[in-house]
Amino acid sequence: MKNTSADEKAQVYSGGVNPLVFAAVPSNSSVLDIGCADGALGFALSKQKGCKVVGIEYSPALAASASKKLSKVVMLDLER
Repeated sequence: MKNTSADEKAQVYSGGVNPLVFAAVPSNSSVLDIGCADGALGFALSKQKGCKVVGIEYSPALAASASKKLSKVVMLDLER
């Protein structure tokens, strides 16, 4: 796998939504977004593809932001 620089990653993501992941998710599916950050991807999936999205996020600030956009957000440290 190719190492990707931060600048290259920033160019791939638009508004926090990875277009490759977005394209791979079927419409009207149920999605568990692990590391949902502020919920941008889940929000786009919900609004544009009719998906039901539940997010898991470690950061309290990001989880609070995501909870305004997703069906449900669980604040959880999956490494423990």
